[in-house]
Amino acid sequence: MGMRFNQENRVQQHFGPSCDVNEMRKRMSRGQTVKVVPSDGMFYGDFTRCNDFQSAQNAICAAREAFDALDYRIRDRFNNDPNQFLRFVQDEKNREEAIELGLLQKKRKKYRK
Repeated sequence: MGMRFNQENRVQQHFGPSCDVNEMRKRMSRGQTVKVVPSDGMFYGDFTRCNDFQSAQNAICAAREAFDALDYRIRDRFNNDPNQFLRFVQDEKNREEAIELGLLQKKRKKYRK
């Protein structure tokens, strides 16, 4: 008896051959190019502090680990997608909800003496 998943399958099988690493490698070995088409899953940001590939990988890994450490209800709120989460918390319009979720703290008022 195997696992059963009742969620809708979002995998588009017709993209399989173009995503197969072995097929990409074969095309590249024949001198053909491999196209990478941006999608909603990709995101762009300021990575000026990542001076090399390893630094970029470490930043991505740290972001993923921080997201994975969140409560499952919060991860579920963002469809288990760190990209959705980051876009949400970086948008000032979502500040109140982020505070309610416990993701951000209220700004403290500065007192003068």
